[in-house]
Amino acid sequence: MTRRTLRRSHRLLLAGVVTAVAVAGCTSNPEDDPDTGQPVESAPPAPADESGDGGVVEVAETGHSLTEDSAGDVMVTYAVIVENTSADVAIGTNLDIRLLDSAGEPVTDEVTGNDRIASTVNLVMPGERQAVTNTTYIDGDDVASLEVTVDGSRWLPAGDARAQAVEVSEVTVAGDGDTWEIDFRVDSPYAEELTSVATYAVYRDAGGAVVGGSAPNDSRLFAYPSGTGEGQIEVSSASPDWEPGNTEVYIDPSVTL
Repeated sequence: MTRRTLRRSHRLLLAGVVTAVAVAGCTSNPEDDPDTGQPVESAPPAPADESGDGGVVEVAETGHSLTEDSAGDVMVTYAVIVENTSADVAIGTNLDIRLLDSAGEPVTDEVTGNDRIASTVNLVMPGERQAVTNTTYIDGDDVASLEVTVDGSRWLPAGDARAQAVEVSEVTVAGDGDTWEIDFRVDSPYAEELTSVATYAVYRDAGGAVVGGSAPNDSRLFAYPSGTGEGQIEVSSASPDWEPGNTEVYIDPSVTL
């Protein structure tokens, strides 16, 4: 091999090495951000109109009682408990609630002026229950039953970090028969403070039947911190059949999508 041929071989070999390095270094992922080179997080799934397994949110229990305020005006206290039969997370479940008298006719809620009460259950975890309750003034003094229609839900997969249960424990009730304080512990798994939350107390009688529930504005807190905190509901117009030791508290956080 001549010196010229040897030099040419070296140039070809070096060119091959440079080409190989250039190809090996070109390993950008099409899912990386072209500006930063960092992986691009995929968008979270949009809520579905139906659950993946055909499960639904259904009415599990209802109950009500007539009561009075401190001036003797008639009020009704009621509670609706729903249950999620799916392995998916239910969000934005719409309820249509009607108070019916002994003749089956609708009773008007004097606060809203309507005989239909539209309520939304923000979050029901798989296999779990959630409540909607209220104590309100009515036109008349006859409420015989509740009629509740579940008008659709949206669905997220189990484990979606946007929809997590807020746990309630250590419920205690103290009062003098006219006013009551319901205290409880709250454990929130959310990293940020929950600033849009509904808090409900469900009243049960000595036999365990639902006989009503608190008004949404009876809650002293409308936001809960991340981690462990405390909550309180103050009640002044409860069911006469309520057994305070049989009180349940439900926290229903809004789901931010």
